[in-house]
Amino acid sequence: MNSRRWSPRRVTGFAAGVTTVACSLALIAGGAFAAVAASGDTYLGLGAHGRYATDQYALTSESTNWRTAWLGWAGSVRLEVASAGAKPIFVGVAAPAAIRRYLTGAGYTTIGEHRIRTDHAGTSPATPATALDWTAHAQGTGTQTLRWKATDGRQIAFAMNADGSRPVRVRVESSAVTLSRMPWWVPTALVVLGVVLLAPGIVLLRRTTVAARG
Repeated sequence: MNSRRWSPRRVTGFAAGVTTVACSLALIAGGAFAAVAASGDTYLGLGAHGRYATDQYALTSESTNWRTAWLGWAGSVRLEVASAGAKPIFVGVAAPAAIRRYLTGAGYTTIGEHRIRTDHAGTSPATPATALDWTAHAQGTGTQTLRWKATDGRQIAFAMNADGSRPVRVRVESSAVTLSRMPWWVPTALVVLGVVLLAPGIVLLRRTTVAARG
């Protein structure tokens, strides 16, 4: 192999071939991943986790429209929350209007974006399990798992000690969604485009390598 064989034009062709093949394989892999995600059985993490605490009687999140997650393709939502201590906890999600009515006069803390806290002074709220129509709820020790549909509308997440005591200490272990509302053509288009690009990429690589050996 000498410098004449690997002219600037040949080097450019080789680089273009490598790039085309790499893009092709990435598209095919992305299409396969999208197909699995669209099946509705695979949850994709949203990155929300950490410890949260309040000296009030309950913790709430801000109102969230889960339907818009992942380009609006979110189908099912899963939230996993555990007590940071030994006490059993109650966790739930419900429509904002229902949560606000329930918490009128109660002492609780809202955790907003960038962990901005808003404290509301008040008394202990009523027993939560029967206080309102929860979209999803769970109670007990260990990790509590909530699942609901992203199309259920805006939701507020809620947590308190099951006995209504304070302070409240919880650990959000994960939040995730499925992409069951992804259009069927997305994974198909990715795979097809990847296959279409693969052939010219291989041809470019073959031409430059064969010419270099000639």
